[in-house]
Amino acid sequence: MEDASVTEEEAELMNALYPEVVAGNRNAIKPLEELVRTCPHLPRAQNHLYTLYMMRGKRRKARRLLRELRKNHPNYLFGITNESNLLVQEKKDTAAARRLMGERLLLQDLYPERKVFHVSEVMNYYQSAVLLLLEEGDIEGAEERHSILLEIDPEHHITERVTEYILGKKVMVNMQRMKEAQRNKRKAKTRVTAPYPQVNEAPVFHHPEMEAFYRYDLEALPKANISAIAALPKTTLVQDLKRVLEDGLRRYKYFERQSRKWEVWQEDQVSFMPHAFHFLGIYGDEDCLPVVLDVLRQEEDFLDFWFGEEAESFIFPCLLRIASGQLPQLQQFMQERYVSPHSKIMVNATVAQIAWHNMERLAEVSAWFGSIFEHYKLNIDDKALIDSDLIAWMTASAGELSLKELLPVIEPLYQEGAVSKDVVGKWAEIIELFDTPRDEADLNPLPKNISEAYDGSYYERKKFRQPSQKDKMELEKMAQDPYARKMMEILMQSGGMVPEKERADKPLSPPVQSPSKSKTKIGRNEPCPCQSGRKYKHCCGKK
Repeated sequence: MEDASVTEEEAELMNALYPEVVAGNRNAIKPLEELVRTCPHLPRAQNHLYTLYMMRGKRRKARRLLRELRKNHPNYLFGITNESNLLVQEKKDTAAARRLMGERLLLQDLYPERKVFHVSEVMNYYQSAVLLLLEEGDIEGAEERHSILLEIDPEHHITERVTEYILGKKVMVNMQRMKEAQRNKRKAKTRVTAPYPQVNEAPVFHHPEMEAFYRYDLEALPKANISAIAALPKTTLVQDLKRVLEDGLRRYKYFERQSRKWEVWQEDQVSFMPHAFHFLGIYGDEDCLPVVLDVLRQEEDFLDFWFGEEAESFIFPCLLRIASGQLPQLQQFMQERYVSPHSKIMVNATVAQIAWHNMERLAEVSAWFGSIFEHYKLNIDDKALIDSDLIAWMTASAGELSLKELLPVIEPLYQEGAVSKDVVGKWAEIIELFDTPRDEADLNPLPKNISEAYDGSYYERKKFRQPSQKDKMELEKMAQDPYARKMMEILMQSGGMVPEKERADKPLSPPVQSPSKSKTKIGRNEPCPCQSGRKYKHCCGKK
C-alpha cells in the first residue's frame, strides 16, 4: 500500500532503518524525523517513526504523528491499526475501534476491492483485531483471528505475541474466577485452641543425644547421630521426643523473635520439630497423640514456621503410626471449633490412608467420614467450624476410596455451598469421582525405618497413576493447543510463575523502563524473587 512515487533511494533508506526500528534504537529517530519531514508522502516512514516513538516512551509525539498520518493517509492500513490499538489500550473505546477496523473485523471488509495483501498487513490487522476482541471479552473471537495467523506462519513474532495476548487474557479471566470463588468460600474462623505458656529456657532431656536435633538441619544430621538416637531405650526416647514437641510449642515466640535478626534463614536452629516427627513416625506410640494434636491446634503461622510447605510429609507418618487405633479422638478433633482447616485436612488425609493401608478397615473409615459430614451438616451455619475447602478435601478423600454411601450426606453440604467447587468440581464430577474404581496410586507409602524417613527413599514405592483414555485425549488436545504449549513454555522458563509481562493488556510498543537503583531487603515471609512460588525463607533464603 506504499505510494507509487517512492523512489529507489527512499525505499533503500527505509529498509535500512527498519532493523533499527525493530530494535528500538533511539539513534534511528533523527534520520526518520528527517525522512518524514522531507517525504510526507511516505506513510511507511511515518509508521516507522510512530513505532519508534512508542517504543522509546515518546507517546505524546507518537499521538501527534499518528494524527498527521491518519489525516494525510486515511486509508493506510498501519495507520488504521495503530489508531485502533490506541483506542483499545488507552481509551478502552472498542466501539470507535470497530468503526475503524470494520464491524466484522475481517480484512477483506476493510478493502473489498483488493484481492492480494502483504503478509505484514494481514499480521498487523489481525493482531489489532485480537486486541480489540480481548478488550471486549470475546476470547473465542480472538482465537478465530489468531487461527489465521497460525495458518500463515505459526513462528512469526506477531503470531507468538498474539498467543501471549490470548494466554494472558485467559490467565486473567481464570484469576478473576478464582478470586470470585475465594469470595464465595466459607472460611472457618481460627485461633490457637491449645495455648502453651511461652518460655525462653531450653528443656532438660533424658538423653544428651537429643541436642543434635538443635545443631543440624534435616539434611545435615550425621548418620552416626541418627543411629545413636535410634539405639536409645524406647520409653525414655519417646518421652524426650514429646519434650521436643513441647519445646517447639513453649519456645515458638522465642525462636520467632530470634529469626527476625537473621539475615539468612538458619535452618539448623529450627529443625528440631521435624527431627522429632521423623522419629515419632518410627518409634512413637498412642501416648504421643495429645501433644501432636496440640501442635495441630496452633495457628497456621506456627506450622509454617516449623515445617514450611512440607508439614504433611512430616506429620502424616507420625499420625498414622500413633493414631490409627484412636479414630474417636481424631473425630473429636475434626469437630472442634476454631481449629485451622489446614490441620484438619492433614488429619482427614491420614484417616483416609488408614483405609488405603488396610482395606479391612474401610467400613470403619467410612463411618468416621460419615459422622463428621453429619456433624458439619447439623452445624452448617457455625462460622468457627464450617470451611468449604476442608469439606471439599474430605469429599475428595472419600471419593478416592469410592465411598458412595456418603454421597447422600455430602450432597446437602454441596447444595449449601459448603464444598469448594474449585477443589472438587461440579456435582456431576463428584459423582464421577466416587464411581471411579479405587487406584493404588492414592496409597502413600510409609518409611519402614528411620533411615528411610531421612533419605526419603520410601517415596520410591509410590505407584504412579495410569492415565485413562479420557486423560490421554485431554493430553492430546493440550498438545495441539498453542496456548497450553505457550503456558508450559512460560512455566518452564519462570519456575512456575506467570511473568507480569505476559499480561494481555500490555502495550504493543511499551516504553523502555530504567532499572531501579534501590535495593529492598526481602522479607523472610515474602515470595522468593527466584519465582519458585515458595517463601524466601524456605527457598533462596536458606542458601
